[in-house]
Amino acid sequence: MHRRLQSPTLRALLGALLLLPLLLAAGPALAGPPAARIEVWVIHASRQGDEVDPRLAPLKRQLKGFSFSAYQLIERRIESVPAGAALEMALPGERTLKITPEGHEEGRRRVRLEIPGLVNTTYLVDQGGTLIVGGPKHQGGNLILAVALREAASE
Repeated sequence: MHRRLQSPTLRALLGALLLLPLLLAAGPALAGPPAARIEVWVIHASRQGDEVDPRLAPLKRQLKGFSFSAYQLIERRIESVPAGAALEMALPGERTLKITPEGHEEGRRRVRLEIPGLVNTTYLVDQGGTLIVGGPKHQGGNLILAVALREAASE
Protein backbone atom coordinates (compact mmCIF):
# COMPACT_ATOMS: atom_id res chain seq x y z
CA MET A 1 0.00 0.00 0.00
CA HIS A 2 1.67 3.21 -1.18
CA ARG A 3 0.55 6.64 -0.27
CA ARG A 4 1.08 9.28 -2.84
CA LEU A 5 2.75 12.48 -1.76
CA GLN A 6 -0.08 14.95 -1.68
CA SER A 7 1.70 18.06 -0.46
CA PRO A 8 3.44 20.16 -3.17
CA THR A 9 5.92 21.38 -0.54
CA LEU A 10 6.82 17.83 0.44
CA ARG A 11 7.26 16.84 -3.22
CA ALA A 12 9.52 19.85 -3.86
CA LEU A 13 11.63 19.04 -0.80
CA LEU A 14 12.02 15.41 -1.85
CA GLY A 15 12.96 16.49 -5.39
CA ALA A 16 15.58 18.89 -4.04
CA LEU A 17 17.06 16.16 -1.84
CA LEU A 18 17.31 13.82 -4.82
CA LEU A 19 19.09 16.47 -6.93
CA LEU A 20 21.51 17.59 -4.19
CA PRO A 21 24.20 14.93 -4.88
CA LEU A 22 24.19 15.81 -8.59
CA LEU A 23 24.59 19.51 -7.87
CA LEU A 24 27.40 18.90 -5.39
CA ALA A 25 29.26 16.70 -7.88
CA ALA A 26 28.91 19.29 -10.66
CA GLY A 27 29.95 22.22 -8.44
CA PRO A 28 33.64 22.32 -9.41
CA ALA A 29 32.83 22.04 -13.11
CA LEU A 30 30.31 24.87 -12.90
CA ALA A 31 32.67 27.12 -10.94
CA GLY A 32 34.86 28.02 -13.95
CA PRO A 33 38.63 28.27 -13.92
CA PRO A 34 40.29 28.15 -10.50
CA ALA A 35 42.10 31.05 -8.92
CA ALA A 36 45.78 31.22 -9.80
CA ARG A 37 48.84 31.69 -7.63
CA ILE A 38 51.26 33.84 -9.62
CA GLU A 39 54.92 34.13 -8.76
CA VAL A 40 56.89 36.87 -10.54
CA TRP A 41 60.62 37.56 -10.48
CA VAL A 42 61.80 40.89 -11.92
CA ILE A 43 65.50 40.53 -12.71
CA HIS A 44 68.12 43.02 -13.89
CA ALA A 45 70.48 41.33 -16.34
CA SER A 46 73.71 42.89 -17.58
CA ARG A 47 77.10 42.10 -19.06
CA GLN A 48 78.92 44.03 -16.32
CA GLY A 49 80.50 41.56 -13.94
CA ASP A 50 79.53 37.94 -13.38
CA GLU A 51 77.61 37.99 -10.11
CA VAL A 52 74.38 36.02 -9.92
CA ASP A 53 72.07 36.92 -7.04
CA PRO A 54 71.83 33.77 -4.84
CA ARG A 55 68.05 34.31 -4.54
CA LEU A 56 67.85 33.40 -8.25
CA ALA A 57 69.19 29.86 -7.66
CA PRO A 58 65.87 28.21 -8.71
CA LEU A 59 66.14 29.99 -12.10
CA LYS A 60 69.88 29.70 -12.69
CA ARG A 61 69.59 26.96 -15.34
CA GLN A 62 66.98 28.88 -17.37
CA LEU A 63 68.94 32.16 -17.14
CA LYS A 64 71.93 30.52 -18.85
CA GLY A 65 69.96 30.77 -22.10
CA PHE A 66 70.46 34.55 -22.10
CA SER A 67 73.70 36.27 -23.17
CA PHE A 68 74.18 38.15 -19.90
CA SER A 69 76.77 37.45 -17.22
CA ALA A 70 75.28 39.18 -14.16
CA TYR A 71 71.77 38.82 -12.72
CA GLN A 72 70.31 40.77 -9.81
CA LEU A 73 66.82 40.18 -8.36
CA ILE A 74 64.92 43.48 -8.25
CA GLU A 75 61.61 42.16 -6.94
CA ARG A 76 59.88 38.85 -6.24
CA ARG A 77 56.14 38.84 -5.77
CA ILE A 78 53.70 36.02 -5.04
CA GLU A 79 49.95 36.64 -5.19
CA SER A 80 46.74 34.70 -5.60
CA VAL A 81 44.54 36.12 -8.32
CA PRO A 82 40.81 35.30 -8.59
CA ALA A 83 39.65 33.49 -11.72
CA GLY A 84 39.19 35.92 -14.59
CA ALA A 85 41.33 38.63 -12.95
CA ALA A 86 44.85 39.87 -13.67
CA LEU A 87 47.88 40.79 -11.58
CA GLU A 88 49.24 44.25 -12.30
CA MET A 89 52.55 45.47 -10.97
CA ALA A 90 54.90 48.38 -11.54
CA LEU A 91 58.20 47.72 -13.28
CA PRO A 92 61.32 49.87 -13.15
CA GLY A 93 61.35 52.62 -15.77
CA GLU A 94 57.75 53.65 -15.15
CA ARG A 95 56.32 50.62 -16.94
CA THR A 96 53.51 48.32 -15.89
CA LEU A 97 53.31 44.54 -16.19
CA LYS A 98 49.90 42.87 -16.42
CA ILE A 99 49.69 39.07 -16.09
CA THR A 100 46.39 37.39 -16.96
CA PRO A 101 45.93 33.62 -16.51
CA GLU A 102 43.69 32.44 -19.36
CA GLY A 103 43.07 28.79 -18.54
CA HIS A 104 44.51 25.45 -19.67
CA GLU A 105 45.32 23.99 -23.06
CA GLU A 106 46.61 20.43 -23.55
CA GLY A 107 47.99 20.16 -20.00
CA ARG A 108 49.64 23.58 -20.13
CA ARG A 109 48.72 26.93 -18.59
CA ARG A 110 47.86 29.79 -20.94
CA VAL A 111 48.98 33.23 -19.68
CA ARG A 112 48.92 36.69 -21.26
CA LEU A 113 51.74 39.14 -20.50
CA GLU A 114 51.26 42.82 -21.27
CA ILE A 115 53.72 45.68 -20.99
CA PRO A 116 52.03 48.60 -22.79
CA GLY A 117 53.94 49.67 -25.89
CA LEU A 118 56.28 46.68 -25.66
CA VAL A 119 54.55 43.30 -25.44
CA ASN A 120 51.03 41.88 -25.50
CA THR A 121 51.42 38.14 -26.02
CA THR A 122 49.82 34.91 -24.84
CA TYR A 123 52.20 32.10 -23.85
CA LEU A 124 51.72 28.42 -23.06
CA VAL A 125 53.63 27.28 -19.97
CA ASP A 126 54.14 23.65 -18.99
CA GLN A 127 52.22 22.67 -15.85
CA GLY A 128 54.54 23.46 -12.95
CA GLY A 129 56.95 25.31 -15.26
CA THR A 130 58.25 28.86 -15.29
CA LEU A 131 58.03 31.28 -18.22
CA ILE A 132 61.13 33.46 -18.67
CA VAL A 133 60.87 36.45 -21.00
CA GLY A 134 63.35 39.18 -21.91
CA GLY A 135 62.01 42.62 -21.09
CA PRO A 136 62.85 46.28 -21.68
CA LYS A 137 66.27 47.91 -21.40
CA HIS A 138 67.16 49.02 -17.88
CA GLN A 139 70.30 50.66 -16.42
CA GLY A 140 72.85 49.37 -18.92
CA GLY A 141 71.21 45.96 -19.23
CA ASN A 142 67.74 44.49 -19.59
CA LEU A 143 64.93 43.37 -17.38
CA ILE A 144 64.08 39.68 -17.45
CA LEU A 145 60.70 38.50 -16.18
CA ALA A 146 60.13 35.02 -14.77
CA VAL A 147 56.51 34.00 -14.23
CA ALA A 148 55.22 30.80 -12.61
CA LEU A 149 51.52 29.94 -12.35
CA ARG A 150 49.93 27.38 -10.07
CA GLU A 151 46.35 26.73 -9.06
CA ALA A 152 45.79 28.65 -5.83
CA ALA A 153 43.78 25.79 -4.31
CA SER A 154 46.71 23.36 -4.68
CA GLU A 155 49.01 25.42 -2.46
